[in-house]
Amino acid sequence: MKRESLKKILKILRKWWLLLAVVLFFIYLMFFDRNSIMVRMEYKHELDSLKEVLQDYKEQIKSDSMQIEELRNSRSAIEKYAREKYGYKHPDEDIFIIKKDSVE
Repeated sequence: MKRESLKKILKILRKWWLLLAVVLFFIYLMFFDRNSIMVRMEYKHELDSLKEVLQDYKEQIKSDSMQIEELRNSRSAIEKYAREKYGYKHPDEDIFIIKKDSVE
């Protein structure tokens, strides 16, 4: 009985071996190859996140370029920037810096 079922299986395999080989090859390519679907999805996710970072950098560059242009053209903008960022003051002024404690 086992022998007859084995012969049937071999007969079917002889008839469909090429199709079976092609299907197994595609399964291997889809899941086990170094360019599998999972790897491609990871690459796509990484690419999307890098595009978002690139967009953030472009916006930052645009903002910084506008600020630089403003500082080149206006003396009052330079004075305001120096006072806000570096705490510069006139000799006859007193400046009080208030720092807020962050609550954890």
